[in-house]
Amino acid sequence: MADSRAFSFVATNPNLGSFYLRHQGYRIKLHQSDGSDQFKQDATFIFTPPLAYEVAQEPAGCSLRSYQWPNYFIRHINRELWLGKTDASEQFKWDASFHVRPGLYPT
Repeated sequence: MADSRAFSFVATNPNLGSFYLRHQGYRIKLHQSDGSDQFKQDATFIFTPPLAYEVAQEPAGCSLRSYQWPNYFIRHINRELWLGKTDASEQFKWDASFHVRPGLYPT
């Protein structure tokens, strides 16, 4: 939303409209856009090589970096998505690396 070179994730419901993944208070949430520049930045992410590559040497997948906070990545903690500042731990690298599945990424 904030940059044509980056990505936003949208879920559309015919009855309710479009909702976007965004970070707010470090949580990743699904919200309707309010059209503000802040919302657009919160809902924009950059695909990067997977951070876990440094650990496993497996190039499959990606990590998702925050558009506005370059040292922060989407990561999973206890089956929830959070925005976290990168650190040198292997745990963070695994938590912030995702496999891309057909139908779940932009074409």
